[in-house]
Amino acid sequence: MPKQIQGLFKKPNSKYWYADFTDASGKRLKRSTRTVDRKEAEALLAKWKLEAHRQTMWDEEPLRVYDDLMLRYLQGPSQDKKAHDRDLFSAKKLTPFFQGRTLNDLGPADVQEYIDKRRADGVGPGTVNKELNLLSAALNYARRRLQWGVPNPVEGMRLRPPEGRIRWINHS
Repeated sequence: MPKQIQGLFKKPNSKYWYADFTDASGKRLKRSTRTVDRKEAEALLAKWKLEAHRQTMWDEEPLRVYDDLMLRYLQGPSQDKKAHDRDLFSAKKLTPFFQGRTLNDLGPADVQEYIDKRRADGVGPGTVNKELNLLSAALNYARRRLQWGVPNPVEGMRLRPPEGRIRWINHS
């Protein structure tokens, strides 16, 4: 098999373009662009190379993306939790809304927009809170363990749980 040069390529069983480049630490990465359009894949590869260059030359913090965060969290500390299946379910609900978003620009308005969307879908406050708990835990993991300089706009945004049912004990 001939030696592959850095750039774009397609895997035999995939419709997506993959990027092959060197990051700021000198590590060679092969990453899916998640696009079938070659021009879009070329633009994404150029963006990743530029970020690596800026980080190397000017010690500039790279842009952090939701997809990267959630993948690292779910493959890392979330796997050890008893509720890992619940985290996977919550991530499936969060991802369509936050996918591709830059974490540095994420604010309370974005979180509120997500809450409003989920409430409009008819989802209860407890479920929304579990989904927000996952996002908050992942952001805290990135801030503390990965040393990413990203905010956590989820803090203080939880919904009030509904009043519980009134139950009476009766003699039968």
